[in-house]
Amino acid sequence: MIERLKFLYQNPKIQEMRYDRLWHVWESFLHFLFPIYVLLVEFVYTLLYIGKSRTYISTQPNNPVLTQSATCTHREIIEGKITCLQVVDAFIERLEEVDKVVNGICYRNYSTARTKAQAIDEMLNALSHEKRNELSTHRPFLGVPITVKNNINVKGFRTTCGWFKQKDNVATEDAPSVQRMREAGAIIVALTNVPEFCLWIETSNSMFGQTNNPYDTRRTCGGSSGGEAALIASGASVIGIGTDIAGSIRVPCMFSGLFGLKPSVGISPIDGLFPIDQSSRASMQTVGPMCRYAEDLEPMFKAICLPSKFTQLLPSKELKEIKFFSFPGFRGGLTEKLTDEQRSVFDKTISFFEKEFKRPIPSVDIPYQDQMYEIVAIFLQDGLEKPYCDIMEGTKNPREFVVDGVKTIFGSKDTKLSKLSLQVNVNSIFMHGTTKEQVEKAIKLRDQASAAMCELLGDDGILCIPGWPTPAPHHNVTVWKHSTIAQTAVWNALGMPVITVPLGLSKQGLPLSVQFTASKNNDLTLLKLAEYLDGHSNHCINPEVFPGFVAPWTLNQ
Repeated sequence: MIERLKFLYQNPKIQEMRYDRLWHVWESFLHFLFPIYVLLVEFVYTLLYIGKSRTYISTQPNNPVLTQSATCTHREIIEGKITCLQVVDAFIERLEEVDKVVNGICYRNYSTARTKAQAIDEMLNALSHEKRNELSTHRPFLGVPITVKNNINVKGFRTTCGWFKQKDNVATEDAPSVQRMREAGAIIVALTNVPEFCLWIETSNSMFGQTNNPYDTRRTCGGSSGGEAALIASGASVIGIGTDIAGSIRVPCMFSGLFGLKPSVGISPIDGLFPIDQSSRASMQTVGPMCRYAEDLEPMFKAICLPSKFTQLLPSKELKEIKFFSFPGFRGGLTEKLTDEQRSVFDKTISFFEKEFKRPIPSVDIPYQDQMYEIVAIFLQDGLEKPYCDIMEGTKNPREFVVDGVKTIFGSKDTKLSKLSLQVNVNSIFMHGTTKEQVEKAIKLRDQASAAMCELLGDDGILCIPGWPTPAPHHNVTVWKHSTIAQTAVWNALGMPVITVPLGLSKQGLPLSVQFTASKNNDLTLLKLAEYLDGHSNHCINPEVFPGFVAPWTLNQ
């Protein structure tokens, strides 16, 4: 009898059944407890910021070139309405003005940028009108200043990724995405701030400090492309190159009211990034455009991508050909619910499309949704031979790591650890990687889920999904709600393209947004949709519903 009981207890199938039952009980408990926990976190941080006045980018740019699209600026340079040097100088002046507030710059490239601008002006002066137009076709961003995230190699500059151990890591060549943008005529004026190791959505590190949200400096600008988003929204940059492995383009764009594209996996080149990754995490990594105006998305995306990859994309669909679906959000014990305003803009978007196309938009579920968080976690852990705290800081006592992390979160400067601390996913602090069997299982589930999504959406389907559950939270709040990142990382794991679309400001004057996704390689349809939903575009179907970028300096009005 005893042997029989021992067999039943040790039987893998019986253990799996016991685990599943325990997990469902635990998940039910979390489903009840987590909303209370979220309210408590928000309450504590509201108290912490009582008495701290709101600061934002209140000064409107004094030069019109700072408030127009990159496409428009390029056109004016080609037509001789403005010189390239005038454009570069205007952006340099604005960068220095707003960086005192948002702190988004890592490295400046002003002198070289001005030299390149002068050379472009001299070249254009020697060309006829016809030759200028011909040049414009091949170099769509000629003379346009851009900024680049500081985990992407830019020749001659340190690619630190906010990590002090990388302070001497000088790039010997450009990343392909940077090289492609240079070939398109863009001029790099600055490199922008990131979280340490690009491991979190709070852009802060021990080398360059904390980057602030341009709509409220008490709040985060997101990450890991946070420096890019803060400067673009401040009118100090017009387009920028970001990377996205779990939401690193989309989250900053959502917090700063910008358009941002996470491309289909494998379309944009990911060589020349730090950290270098050959594990399954690389299957989630992408490089993409960030901008204020939707008309810049497609030319920038085309410029970044290699021609051989760009030709793999499906042709774009017209708006009337698109079949819309809606996904109201993820379920589960650690899923943060949408605020009323975020839910309202999502519902408003769905209602608009239903009225516009005179047909109901079906609400769908994500295949294998219960397994997707596990897939994301395994991919992000894959390849780690030791815990993140060891990778980042050298061997540390786990208790010391946690204590110093908590002190850092509450603003203490007297810590042995760097600013990363608990801004790494709490579940990841002591990760030691994954087994081969776990990775293989995750890949199989991922492929099944991806195939199911492609079957659901087809070549003409677009899925509307909510933005981040809340507008930009106060600094460090996201540390305590680390599971929320899985809601953006799921789409990286599936390899699908996703675009963020700004939808105005909340009652607090913070950006609101929605996202849209489609089948793999259907990026161009998303880009065309974004132009229809940009209030600054001549193609916008309803500027009142879809206002596009709303600048922080409009809060003065």
